[in-house]
Amino acid sequence: MFWFVLAILLCAVELGIKAWVRRSLSDTEDKDILNNKVTLTKRSNEGLAMGLFKGNPRKVLGLTLIGLGVVLGLFYMATGKKGNFLMKAGATLALGGAMSNAYERIMDGSVTDYFKINLFKNKKGRIVFNIADYMIFCGTLLALVSRKSK
Repeated sequence: MFWFVLAILLCAVELGIKAWVRRSLSDTEDKDILNNKVTLTKRSNEGLAMGLFKGNPRKVLGLTLIGLGVVLGLFYMATGKKGNFLMKAGATLALGGAMSNAYERIMDGSVTDYFKINLFKNKKGRIVFNIADYMIFCGTLLALVSRKSK
């Protein structure tokens, strides 16, 4: 139960951040943070990662719900066993991020992305993402690492 409540809390915090970004930034406004290494911006992503399937909302929603179901199943399997803290933490992060993005996509038809990483001069600001994306990525990595360490 602890892990599920934590996933819901992570989801709620991320939804709150997304709401703040939508309220506080205009569509053309960028705020440089961390010595211009990261830019806070506001982008509405109607597609999947990197805009994949943009313009096909039914496919995007279907794939989002399938992905959420897979993550929820993995979460249930991971947290239903004793031990393996890394697997549980990873599954919790991934579920919190997946729930946040799925909720926003169901309610708004798009996901709010708000971070750009500006580390490479020739590719400045090409990828815009949100904390939920990062939670899904890091949670998946944690879960994979925990499987390898067994």
